[in-house]
Formats: sequence, C-alpha cells, structure tokens
Amino acid sequence: YGVELNNQTIGHSRNFIFLRFNIESAGNILNAVNVALTKESDALPRQVYNVPYFQYLRGDVDLRYYTILRKQNKLVYRIFAGLGYPYGNSNSLPYEKKYFSGGPNSIRAWSTRDLGPGSFVDTTENRTLYFPNKNGDIKLEANLEYRFKVVWKLEGAIFLDVGNVWDFKTEPDRWRAAFEWDRFYKELACGTGFGARFDFSFFLLRFDFGLKLRDPALPENSRWIPVFKDFSLSDLGFKFGIGYPF
Repeated sequence: YGVELNNQTIGHSRNFIFLRFNIESAGNILNAVNVALTKESDALPRQVYNVPYFQYLRGDVDLRYYTILRKQNKLVYRIFAGLGYPYGNSNSLPYEKKYFSGGPNSIRAWSTRDLGPGSFVDTTENRTLYFPNKNGDIKLEANLEYRFKVVWKLEGAIFLDVGNVWDFKTEPDRWRAAFEWDRFYKELACGTGFGARFDFSFFLLRFDFGLKLRDPALPENSRWIPVFKDFSLSDLGFKFGIGYPF
C-alpha cells in the first residue's frame, strides 16, 4: 500500500509539503497455505517447489518541506525513515528490499551502497577489486538543500546530508552493524557540498560535488574528518543525476 500527499499549487509560489508513505508484506498467505498442506510445518525454511520463500514486513516514510524564499530560490528539508523486519520463514530481507545509503539521491559524499551498515568495517574486502555492496534493514536520513538561480538555465545548490543504514538483528560476522538505541546517533554519517543544475524545462541535468564531514567507519572518537584528519581524494564524491534529488 502506498499513500502520497502533495499540496503544491502549480503557478503559485508558496511553501508546500510532500509526503509519501509505503508499507508492504510478503509471504503470509503463502505461508498459511503451506502450513495447512504440509505435514512437516515446523521445518524451516518452508519451500514451494524446493525454493524457500521470503516472509517480511517493510515500511517507510519520506517527508519533504519546500520553503519558497524567492521566485526561484528554495530551501528544501527532507526526512526519510524506513524499516524492514524479516520473520517466520525468513532470517533476512530479500536483497532488492534492503535499504542502502549513498549516491546521487541520498548522502552524496558517498558512492551508492558504500555507507554503513552502522560503524561496521569489513577488514576482509579487497580494495583493489572493490565494488560497493553495503545495505541494511533500517535507514534514517535527513537532507537540507538550498537551491538558487544563477543565470539563464543554470541553477546552483548547497546541501547537507546526514544518515546511515543498520541491520535489524545482530550478526556475529558484522560487528557494530546492528541498530542500537544507545549508539545509532554516533554512527550517523555527515556530508556537505554544492551542485550545479541545468534546467531545460522538460528535463534537468544535475552535477553534485560532495565532501565527507563525518565518517562512521572511522574510530568512534575520530570521526569528524576536518578535526581529526586531513581531507583526501577519497573524501570527495562527484554525482550525476537527472532531475532533483528530492
């Protein structure tokens, strides 16, 4: 199920809200039928034609507030929160249903799927052949962006992004990847940057340059990059997109 609210009025320069709420579940009907027809109903995971099926509940909310400062200048606030919970026949969410952070529409100082989960650091990964593939069951994110007209079709933007993803359950091989109330706020990544956008009315080209400010992969007391270490090329990120990030 999905609900979307947008009180923007086309042609009128006034503040407006955008809200999107989604909730989904999977596997419940199939599981009920399988339990009723299968004698060995306690054997997990249950299967259909020798293929295990997923059973989970997933929901998220995306709230944005657009403040019109001038006709072509805006201040945009965004908060996103999502949670996926596997249960019954599943120990984890399907890969495509997991949340990830980083990328052109998320925390732009990090590459897509290159942030988190939590403060977990995989010491076994091969950085030479590295391909970002990090995800989690929980996602929290907040963005603040100031958009302004420069000249002709060119627009500019200054932004601040905060957030991360976490696992719902603690896994022995993913230390500090699970969400903990007494720790999650210490694992929020923070990035800033500026962008250039070319608005051709029927589509918009976007170029964003992100800079890491706080990296949860660093030791807990040394995560503010400008304070505890010098900037490097790995702290910079270039993102290309079509349309606004939110």
